[in-house]
Amino acid sequence: TLVLLLSLQILVSGSQQAPQSPDSATFVSPTRRAAAVVPKGPADLPAGAEQVVPLTLEVVTRHIPLKGASRVLRQSVSRTRDRIHVAAVGGREWLFVRNPVDPRRVSGMLIEHGDRTIVVHEESDLRSRLGINGWAEALLLGLDPEAVRGLQAAPQTRTIAGVRFTRHSAAQGGSAMPDVWWNADLVLPGAFEFKDAFGTTRVAIERIARGVKDTHLQMPASRFPSYKVMDLAESLEVR
Repeated sequence: TLVLLLSLQILVSGSQQAPQSPDSATFVSPTRRAAAVVPKGPADLPAGAEQVVPLTLEVVTRHIPLKGASRVLRQSVSRTRDRIHVAAVGGREWLFVRNPVDPRRVSGMLIEHGDRTIVVHEESDLRSRLGINGWAEALLLGLDPEAVRGLQAAPQTRTIAGVRFTRHSAAQGGSAMPDVWWNADLVLPGAFEFKDAFGTTRVAIERIARGVKDTHLQMPASRFPSYKVMDLAESLEVR
């Protein structure tokens, strides 16, 4: 995916070029759905999703291309059971909000401080622009929850940012995402990497703090009442 990072989504379903647009750096994604493929519906929430504790995370993404220089990006992510705030590159911010009627679905708002605008992204916009398909993928920093469920727990454990994680691996060799270090109590991937035709991307949490800054989770229009609110289509017209 998540989560802007080079991109904080991770959808394990095919090959993808690393996202380049400024609003596609929220979560890291090793795949991009083909335009002709009808997107699947949002996945069911992972076990424990309704009980996640508020956390503030520092997430580091390293992209090592087959050619060219490596890139490193740091992001601060505030995560609760129904809202996720991402402090993105260039002073941008994202707020992802879980749908109160269908908890599998998600919408997002991109806060562009330079333009003093708030760009509303509906679920279809997030899917096409960022590759995020539903709330579960946003909650898991872009990881496809169905792919995570297909991994098998291994006996190895490691401590990441003071928290114990267990290694989960693909049952079959050659997976684009061979390992995920997973904490079931926090419903959180601590580290993972994937390889595609463009290189290797490694994602790791370097800091975990309990609690979040409440102002980050407020609706952007109330935080920045002087900013113009527009939908994605309108924002693309004025660029």
